Amino acid sequence: MKKGLIFTIICNTVIVLSIIIGFVSLFWVHFPKEIEKEELTQYMESKGCNMIEINNSDTTYLLSKNCPMNVSYLVTENNDKLYQVLLNQRNNVINNTNITGNFSIDIFPLYSEFSTSGDKYQVVTQNQNTILSASADKKYKKEIITLFKHFGYRYQLNWNALWWFLIPIITTIIIYIVSIWGIEKKIRNKGWIALIPIYNIVCLTKDIFGSPWYAMFLLMPIGNFVFMLFFHYYLGKALQKDDSDCLLLMFFPTIFCPLLAFDNSEYKTKGI
Repeated sequence: MKKGLIFTIICNTVIVLSIIIGFVSLFWVHFPKEIEKEELTQYMESKGCNMIEINNSDTTYLLSKNCPMNVSYLVTENNDKLYQVLLNQRNNVINNTNITGNFSIDIFPLYSEFSTSGDKYQVVTQNQNTILSASADKKYKKEIITLFKHFGYRYQLNWNALWWFLIPIITTIIIYIVSIWGIEKKIRNKGWIALIPIYNIVCLTKDIFGSPWYAMFLLMPIGNFVFMLFFHYYLGKALQKDDSDCLLLMFFPTIFCPLLAFDNSEYKTKGI
């Protein structure tokens, strides 16, 4: 029992942590720093575009000139002006019949972005007290995306984080292999059955329900989920567990299957 407890604690901790890290990494958005106007000017010049600077009392604008992309960068400490400019940009996108596919993300009050595509492509990103905007014909979409990526703006999910979700899948497989090994060792004294895919489930289904044909429910959408609930419940019954233990096994199998495999329970009957 002690081995089962240690095993289930380690495995389920790995599952929970990897899922948390996976979701955090997937939705993590890098908050870009304020762009230096010299840096933006040099970048645009390298693309064959000029930038002009317009200064007001509390606001600085950088606007593209002689460029296929309309790029603007605003820096202001006036929150009301910042909000109004961003609102105007959004309304311009929403009301422009040449632009379709509106998409928006708002993350905390500090960062928001939306991109659109249609006959024209436009991206507007607000980060704290700055707004970076770029629009052009859709054939320049790649150039606009490159612009935002160059300055550290990430406006898409981090799909590389999906690799983290392989860890709970692999860990769950390990849990079931170890659990079926221990359970089949109690029932048939043949733990090696756990190493043979499909056959291990068929054998265990026969031991629990009295017939291997119940395993066919695993091939049915939705029905397979319901079957697995009953499968775990009657697995506990077959090893003489009371109703409360069977319900725990039913809804928390990755925790209680290893405990069942390593405890002193004994197989009693076949069939429901």
